[in-house]
Amino acid sequence: MRNALASLIGAVCLLAGAARAQNPLLELVTDQADMPSYLADPNDGTGRLFISELGGRVRIFANGHLQDPNDAFLDVHNSVSLAGEGGMHSIAFDPNFAVNHYVYVEYTRPGSGHPLDTEIARYTAMDGDPNHVDPASVHIVVVLQGSDFNNHKGGQLQFGPDGFLYFAWGDGGSQDNPSCGAQEHDTLMGKMIRIDPSGDDFPMDPDRNYAIPPTNPFADPNDAILDEIWASGFRNPYRFSFDRVTGDLWIGDVGGSIREELDMQAHTSAGGENYGWKVMEGTTCHTAIPGAANCEAYVKPCNDPSYTPPLIDFAHGAGDTIIGGYVYRGATASWQGKYIFADYGRDDIFALTQNGSGFDRVVIFHREGLGPASFGQDHNGELYVLGLNDNTVSRLRFDLLGHTKPQKACVSKLNDGFVGIAGAKSAQVRACVAKAAAGKLAPLTVDQCVDADPNGKFAKLSAKTEKLDTDLCTGLPPEVGYAGFAAGNAAAIASEVDLAHDVLGAVLDDGVTPKTQDRLAAACQKAVLSALAACQSARRAEFIRCKKLGLKNDTLLMSDDLAACLDVDPKARVAKACDPTTGKIATQAIAKSCTAKGVALATAFSGCNLADPAALAACLDASGSCRTCELFNAADALETDCTTRGCAP
Repeated sequence: MRNALASLIGAVCLLAGAARAQNPLLELVTDQADMPSYLADPNDGTGRLFISELGGRVRIFANGHLQDPNDAFLDVHNSVSLAGEGGMHSIAFDPNFAVNHYVYVEYTRPGSGHPLDTEIARYTAMDGDPNHVDPASVHIVVVLQGSDFNNHKGGQLQFGPDGFLYFAWGDGGSQDNPSCGAQEHDTLMGKMIRIDPSGDDFPMDPDRNYAIPPTNPFADPNDAILDEIWASGFRNPYRFSFDRVTGDLWIGDVGGSIREELDMQAHTSAGGENYGWKVMEGTTCHTAIPGAANCEAYVKPCNDPSYTPPLIDFAHGAGDTIIGGYVYRGATASWQGKYIFADYGRDDIFALTQNGSGFDRVVIFHREGLGPASFGQDHNGELYVLGLNDNTVSRLRFDLLGHTKPQKACVSKLNDGFVGIAGAKSAQVRACVAKAAAGKLAPLTVDQCVDADPNGKFAKLSAKTEKLDTDLCTGLPPEVGYAGFAAGNAAAIASEVDLAHDVLGAVLDDGVTPKTQDRLAAACQKAVLSALAACQSARRAEFIRCKKLGLKNDTLLMSDDLAACLDVDPKARVAKACDPTTGKIATQAIAKSCTAKGVALATAFSGCNLADPAALAACLDASGSCRTCELFNAADALETDCTTRGCAP
């Protein structure tokens, strides 16, 4: 039986369960694409979406229809090789497309003496016919000579916020990158490349028709590192994107035999990061001694601090093939800022949620046979997922995603049960402390008193909550994860006695002053502990309010959303109860029951050990905030919020 106290169920977990049952998240745009590989929007005011196909065509979706393949916007299928991991992988529109009509495409072609070369070419859409390019307008930007292998070709094209063209290329292929290309200075394999396609610094080289941005980290003709390199140490960075609001660069790097990884380069970066492959695979050692793995002597050993760690990585079995996505910047406010990505091998779509100083992947959609090979973004910031295996292009409809009525009933009623249990236990804590202050507990300790169950009250409340769980929650998808939140609710029950330990000392029985020993100190302690209990109650009430708001509005309260909601405090009930300057703890408990009576504060509250009333109030508030955050963290992964409030992670 699931723990009856497991009622603080995060909406993220609800979403995961709903996604695998019946989920309106994916709205079909078309199922007529032929191995769709990427989607782009030129932002030219026409509302057209351009879909590249692995075989070498780019087709337009407009007015509910997909362009006929025999009348495609661009058709280079006769030049494209689909050997191995080849094909047309990406398209990118010039930031000034509305004026110059430039569109860039990336594809593989048969190599000379090796399986595949990679080519990036620019075409120009016709002035009188914007639904087709002029075939004669082809301009080769770069040809990348392939390796002896036909995999790990990367393929993503993106113009950055700086107006330069970024391109990610794989490490050269094969298992374990035998050439160590991702760490070599004289090859673009395993690199993020940054170029200016509007110039030409290599007029004598037909395969290099571009300029080097002077701000590239290695833009020095006198060093041994290729000037095009923006970042290195990638295995197969198949999909990356820029956050259109912050400019941060997100990179999904497909792993080898151990880990999948997601990298994030802040918009403030000047480039030059080395993400470690093949020496590092995510956060693990892939090659401990570089010299024994065909790497040059300058390649650093495993765990060298020069390697930039991933934002997240995860083991195989938990994932197979990471597909980088986008930070959502569309119209659904509750999803703003969420990073959406996928796992091709597992047919899963994820949202990234913050968990303390780290991050968690939350499944928001799963469909067998989907093959989510890429995402796309339109000019409004809405996202699309492309199913390579089932030939579908679908829009992610976050605005339609809500909780089912059974889920709402389950969570709401379980939360109500939790409130009843927490309230009863809070009253028990205060009663036990009052008995200790009156000298009536011997030989019982305060902790034993708190753990007692007078008249079977808690057993009855627990049984009632278990019945709610059975009646309302049985049969819901198992991903709802009730049992996983039991620890958080148990912490909530005990939070006030733990807080009493914090402020009175390590052992309650030694910390509580009986009134027979010091009547004024006992009254002071009782008043302060009662005010602290009221403060904790106010904080819990805000937590439940935010949970109910998420259910009512069908919004996804991930960690950062919940933290923001908790900070609002619309009725100021937390401020009135807890504020160290204006709240009841400071103005009534300490001021009236302690300071006015001349109580020695440092003695009465040895856990804070502060004689100054204002400093003591601040200490009490910090302790209470910390305990509350520990509770919220256990239930909803708000560790980062706890840290900002002075509670060690």
